[in-house]
Formats: sequence, structure tokens, C-alpha cells
Amino acid sequence: MQTTRITRYVCAGFAGAVMAGGLLLGEPTVEAEDALQRFGSGELIRMLALPVEKMPPQVATMDDPYGEVCAALLRRKEIPTLVSACERSTDAKVRRYLIKRVLYEIDDPRVVESFGRQLGEEEGEDDYFVANYLAKRGNRTALEVLNRHYFKYPVSSLQWAYTVGLFGKYAYRPAIPNLIDSLHAASLNLVEAAIDSLRIFYPDAPEKFAGLDEVQVYFQKRFEQETKVSTNRGLAK
Repeated sequence: MQTTRITRYVCAGFAGAVMAGGLLLGEPTVEAEDALQRFGSGELIRMLALPVEKMPPQVATMDDPYGEVCAALLRRKEIPTLVSACERSTDAKVRRYLIKRVLYEIDDPRVVESFGRQLGEEEGEDDYFVANYLAKRGNRTALEVLNRHYFKYPVSSLQWAYTVGLFGKYAYRPAIPNLIDSLHAASLNLVEAAIDSLRIFYPDAPEKFAGLDEVQVYFQKRFEQETKVSTNRGLAK
């Protein structure tokens, strides 16, 4: 089935679907919400650091206690508390839950500001979600970081395919060499996302190609021509 998808894309410009960047958490169940409402947000955040057996019994017996706690925090959206806890916590697990499963899902300038302070060059999962949150909003520094660490974060190829789409969406041309390299990827989602972005940079590209090899040759040639023209202009100044 995947072979058919990529064949359709190559031969007819098929637009492959990639993950929309959210984690689709959902709200806490009614039972969980009743059990969790007696706890303050600070208490819930502290629970994320605990092993299940040390959580309060009514929480520990839930099917997914960490997920339910995160869903409750997301529902409350007590952003100052969440941001402060995320920035001050030295517990990697707490930071990971708060970044990936709570703050990443909240569109708020205070989260943008906080993630801007936390943006860095590390290649952990939480580092990826901080950078990608900002990149989704067109932050060029975040796009630069993601491009420098292209496909080095511990996230799925499907999730990275979403990031690849951001390079095209926000016209981040320095990513073009990495996008061309992604045309060799084993993941068809990643290949399709790379082609989508490259078509944004080169909108006059043919609608149809005979196969992936031709796609790779075409975009590599276009990039080399573009680089040569840019170099010649620089020498002429």
C-alpha cells in the first residue's frame, strides 16, 4: 500500500499526509477528573516524578496515570504554574511530560517565551518538542536549530516528517540540502514531506517524474544551479 502511495506521488504529484504536529491527548476521563480535582496543579506536577506505586491510590489504579495527570493539567491550563515548574525542575521525566504532553499542546505567548529561553543545541526528545513548538510558529532560530540537528532527535520518522514540512512552509532555504538527502530515506512519509517542501522552493518543478531517482537528480541539479548563481553574484560584487 505504501509503495502505491509513493508511486502515485512521484507520477502525479500526490500530496502525502503527515502528522499535524499535535499528540492528540484528549481530556481526562470523567472518573479520572473526579479523582484528580481534589489535587492542586502543583501536586499533580509532583506526581509526574513518582513511580506509579507511590502515587495516591486513586491515581495509581488508573489505566494511564501519567497520561491522566497530564490531561488534567492541560485542561486546567494554569500556565504560570506549568511554565515555572518546567523551567525549574531538575527531574528529566517531569520536564519531558510537561513539555511534550502539556505545554506543547497550548498555544500561548507565555509558552512561546518560556520555550524560547529553553531552546538549545541538545538532541533529546524534550529539546525537539521545544524547538518544534517554536518552529510551528515560524521562529527562524528554532528552524536553524532543527536544521543543524536534522533527523538526529529521538522522534519517529512520522513526527520528523511534520518538521520537514515546516522548512517549506516558512521558506527556510538552508534546509534544502537536508531535504534532498531525505529523498533517500526509508520512510515514505519523510520522502513525501521532503518533496512537498522542495516543490515550495521550486514551484516550477515538473508535475510528474518517472521515479524517485529522477526526483533526486532534478532537485539536486536545481540546488547546484542555484548555488552556482549565488556564488557568481558574490564574486561579481
